[in-house]
Amino acid sequence: IGASVGAAISYFILPAYGWRGQILAVPLIFSVSIVLILILDESPRYDYHQGLYSKAEKSIERLYWMNGRGKIMIKLKNTAPTYRPTYSQLTTDRLIHELRSSDSFLNFFLLIC
Repeated sequence: IGASVGAAISYFILPAYGWRGQILAVPLIFSVSIVLILILDESPRYDYHQGLYSKAEKSIERLYWMNGRGKIMIKLKNTAPTYRPTYSQLTTDRLIHELRSSDSFLNFFLLIC
């Protein structure tokens, strides 16, 4: 989307105002995107997976209302996993698992040497 908007700006502004007009138009588009970021909600799925269930519920209710479906009240269930390993924990666990097999240990040893 950003490349399309940039191309449209270049197509219309560059012939009329030159490169200075294009340089002045870019911050205007940027300021519009900042306002949209402040107004729009985060994805309900993202909020749900972050543990923000009430925020996800309100986002879904707002989307339902904005689509002309009327008002709805929902309650999401907490089914997200409680243990969320970090990337370093995942790589460490995988390395330990790989090193437990003899072939992988030999390959790892040969790779180091």
